[in-house]
Amino acid sequence: MASRRRLLAWLAALPAAWLAARAAAREGRPLTAFAATSLEDALRAQYGDRPRLRDAALRIEAPQSADNAAQVPLRIDARSRPVLALTLFAEHNPVPLLGRWRFGEGVEAWLALRIKLAASGRVCAVAELADGALLYAETRVEVGTGACG
Repeated sequence: MASRRRLLAWLAALPAAWLAARAAAREGRPLTAFAATSLEDALRAQYGDRPRLRDAALRIEAPQSADNAAQVPLRIDARSRPVLALTLFAEHNPVPLLGRWRFGEGVEAWLALRIKLAASGRVCAVAELADGALLYAETRVEVGTGACG
């Protein structure tokens, strides 16, 4: 009997836990930037008119030419500065904002991942520093087959 009550209490708590987790996931989500359809609109939605400085402290490594647009390897490195977040954009994708990663204090900010590109174009990264400054880096990638669209 006690185990059935415990099960019923657990089942009753599931919807509340699901709603709380969903609300927490939405908090701080850049909905306007995700809704943007151009690179410039996505950057403006995410950062407003804040200046983005080109600095060697933020580097993007990508192939100049990728045979398969569905799997373009990238490395983003901002380990030389204290970074709070890295945000990645692709110029011609249907949704230019690809993702945003937050880093805790003392964590070295670098990523190695594969992205899917809709067409040849710029891939941009923005690093938000602990002092509030924004660093900007971009590279151009020419793609072959497998583009999204």
